[in-house]
Amino acid sequence: LGIVQTAMAAKELTIWVFSGQEAAKYGEALQRIIAEFEKQHPGFTVKLATTPYTEYLDRIVTAVRGGRGPDIIQNDVIWTPMLANEGFLLNLDKYWAKAPFKEEDFFEASIRTCKWNGSLYGVPQMDGHWGLIFYNKDLMAEAGFDPDFPPITYWDEFVEVAKALTKPEKGQYGYAVMGAKDEGISVTWGGWYATTGAKSWLNEDKTKAIVNSPNGVRAAKFKTDLALVHKVSPPGVVNWDQWDNRSLFETGKLAMYMVGTWEVDILKEEAPDINFSFTYLPRPRDGVISACYGGWNWSININSKYPDVAWDFIEMVTTVDNQDAISSLPPALIKASKRRFSTWEKGYIVLDQILGSIPRPVHPRYPEMSRVMQIGIQSILMGEKTAQEAMDWVAEEINKILSRP
Repeated sequence: LGIVQTAMAAKELTIWVFSGQEAAKYGEALQRIIAEFEKQHPGFTVKLATTPYTEYLDRIVTAVRGGRGPDIIQNDVIWTPMLANEGFLLNLDKYWAKAPFKEEDFFEASIRTCKWNGSLYGVPQMDGHWGLIFYNKDLMAEAGFDPDFPPITYWDEFVEVAKALTKPEKGQYGYAVMGAKDEGISVTWGGWYATTGAKSWLNEDKTKAIVNSPNGVRAAKFKTDLALVHKVSPPGVVNWDQWDNRSLFETGKLAMYMVGTWEVDILKEEAPDINFSFTYLPRPRDGVISACYGGWNWSININSKYPDVAWDFIEMVTTVDNQDAISSLPPALIKASKRRFSTWEKGYIVLDQILGSIPRPVHPRYPEMSRVMQIGIQSILMGEKTAQEAMDWVAEEINKILSRP
């Protein structure tokens, strides 16, 4: 009996998540679910490991390529098609066919990110959309604007309010443009692009880039003009990232910045004295309510020894109650998000934008496309190219990426 018990205890289900998932109330909820899962699966213990976002993808690729890695991978929606295309993820079609949830239970954009070549390689966990403008209510009021519903619905209004809130002599700025060479450039450009009514970076069959369309150029010019022309952004814009934005906002020196719902919990914890709120991402006068979609999916490593048990865990965390409990972003299950945001002031804004958001290209080479976009936008910010020249170059480089076998 002792030998049997030892053998049973040796079965370990491993789960990798990004650093932050294990934090605060969401991490506590995940640990409760893990404890319940272990009770329901005697002989198995669950090992949870975390990795900072900037190192996470490399760690996944290195481990799985070497025949190792965890059983379950929590992966960014922009990675799922790439990992699936590389053969790193288990095809989940047979599991989805018998699952207690269906595709229509999730936001449409989240399902799109789980599919590659017509098959499902993930289960949506939570949705992030880069499209909320967080703002300091006190600074809005001081400048004479309604702190609950400031007049920033449209691009032109947003510019004027940002100008009014910019006071360089006090070290105060109206809006922070993210210009550091990381994913922040791509998602913020993608947010402005989505509000023009655009639906994709690529044409319908994903063979050609359309980022240099009039709307693509328009979005690039608007994003960069905020720093270069309207001068509402802090200096050193090409080094400015989302964490710099938060830091300046928490000190009361930044009036507005673009981010997602996860920021609510962070600001309440780190800067409880800041009186803040959020609203829709401003749009052109002929634009739409939209944003750049993001989020996280659950997938199973192709190397997993226990794929059926791994799927059991994914099913357990994919209920309305559990998904709501562990998701720092809006839960991907529609019912879970509707329940959560029905209790939020301005929760309807979050739901409106999730419904209208567009994902970055669901393509295995998206990370390469994003790096090209980052270089292109930086070239505008550094005065090397006009918006048209930069986006023409970005489209040309993306087309090279797409044309490779």
